[in-house]
Amino acid sequence: REVRSGLPKPIFFFAGLTGVAIVSAVLSPDSAAALRGAVMEPQTVSFMLVMLGLMLAPLFLQGSKRHVLYVGLSLGAGLFALISYVVLRLIAGPVLGFGSFVSVTQSPGGNFNDVALIAAALLIIAVISLIQLPLKTVSQGVAATVGVFALIVLAAVNSLYIWLVVGFFGLLVLLYLLTHDVLFSGEDTHVSFKPQAVVIGLAVLICITIAVFVVRGESAGSFVSNLFNVEYLEVRPSLSATVGIAREVYADNLLLGVGPNQFASAWREHKPMQMNQTLFWDTTFQAGGGFMPTLFVTLGLLGGLMTVAFTISYLWFGIRSLLRPSTADPFWYFVGVATFTSAAFLWLM
Repeated sequence: REVRSGLPKPIFFFAGLTGVAIVSAVLSPDSAAALRGAVMEPQTVSFMLVMLGLMLAPLFLQGSKRHVLYVGLSLGAGLFALISYVVLRLIAGPVLGFGSFVSVTQSPGGNFNDVALIAAALLIIAVISLIQLPLKTVSQGVAATVGVFALIVLAAVNSLYIWLVVGFFGLLVLLYLLTHDVLFSGEDTHVSFKPQAVVIGLAVLICITIAVFVVRGESAGSFVSNLFNVEYLEVRPSLSATVGIAREVYADNLLLGVGPNQFASAWREHKPMQMNQTLFWDTTFQAGGGFMPTLFVTLGLLGGLMTVAFTISYLWFGIRSLLRPSTADPFWYFVGVATFTSAAFLWLM
């Protein structure tokens, strides 16, 4: 009967970005593809409206621990089922009927790079949960299992950028666990800290695994690929090629770009001439070298700057909230740390 909430500033920046996308879609040559697309692709206006709705939805749950817990457990169970399927598919081969996801690099979560991002985010949340929540033995085992499954997926994908980010996170966690009593004694860290052997062991496993794949990346990656029979290569335009496309697009439409979900048409018209000398001369790329660089092409300078403003605002809002010197409820502080850390990781990656 009564809802009391606040609107964080990043919401307004993303709403502004969505507004720019709507105007750009209406003025684009193919409004239907820009507004909805064939299957509501991530670059379409309809997908951005869904993202805006997902940002607004948690604001109505922030007064109820029970509902937030239900949502978190549901999302966690779904992602755990996904990551378990990927590991089972790697080890046992095709396990679903009707010829679903015949290739080892395909899954309900998208291609291999998409699954790697999900696995890395789950690994981060599992470690944070082990540190901040007073979990029982069974719950600790589930969190540790999630972490191990995530490492198996990351080993199969073997993405250097993800290894570096997750490795930096794992090293920070290990240093925090080993030096907490010395560095943070007498400080209010919003949680009763009692490091368990499980979280220390998982942090050590993360650091060792990542050290092996960073130092011996090619040989370690080849070993895992041969072990699981994985052959995967995702080809997309480089960042420099995407910048070149943006430069050509800005010559005609500086503020609004070519329109949402229209990168393919911009690529066909302005792709680098040297691409015609490669095997991918007739490949149509639906996106550039990243989600945000693509927005600079499809939504123009106005949409690109709005994306940067939203990103900076969100990072500043999250960091300021978590470092605020006030007594916080341990549950809500955990929710803040877990959601902000994982969301910032997924958005930036």
